Parts: sequence; structure tokens; C-alpha cells
Amino acid sequence: MSLLYVVSVGKQCLDRHLSLAKTSFLECFVFGFLLLVLLLVVKYPNRAIGTRPRPDLRGPREWPVLGYLPLALLESGQKALESQLKMFEKYDNVFTITIPGFGRFVFVNSPEAMEHIHKSK
Repeated sequence: MSLLYVVSVGKQCLDRHLSLAKTSFLECFVFGFLLLVLLLVVKYPNRAIGTRPRPDLRGPREWPVLGYLPLALLESGQKALESQLKMFEKYDNVFTITIPGFGRFVFVNSPEAMEHIHKSK
């Protein structure tokens, strides 16, 4: 089921509802916004918006739609480096995070993994 189809069905339902009841523009806007957020959470349940799922790469648990962004904003300087070191230990020297607008980041801390990446492109 495509996103365009879901939006068109939602618009038809909304038009029918508006013709039956006196609904304000603000109510329609809030309803549409909540519907959009719900659709985005269903499409991106464990990664940032605009990224594809990569079950072959492990990484920390991320927020729906926002990915790792909330946690990245909280970490800065030494705290971010310590967090990366902990993730390298936990995920065996390779892990991934996603951030909206930037995409997927793959962190590598192993010469063997870097060699594999360079050879396989």
C-alpha cells in the first residue's frame, strides 16, 4: 500500500467528515499532522527518516523517525568519545547509527573490516 493511496483515502474520509460536521481548519490540521506522524513511525520504526533498513549492521537502539539524533545532541566532546568506545566494545568494532538529513553513519574500528570495505566497495 503506497503512501499516496493512504493520503488520498484519508483526504476522502476527511472531506466526508467535514461535510457532515462543522470542523475547524485547526482540527483538520492536527488530524492530518497526527496521521502523518503515525505513518512515518510505521515506515521508520527504528531508524531516521530517509534511511533504508540494514539488518546486517548492528547498532544502538534508535528512536522512530529521529534515529540517533536525540542522543547525539545530548553527547558532546569527551562524552561522545566515551559513548563511541562503549559501542565499539558492545558491537564488535563495527556499528551504525542514523541521523535525519545526514543518513547512515558506519563506524569502523578494525583494520580487517576496513580492508573488507575497501575491497568490496
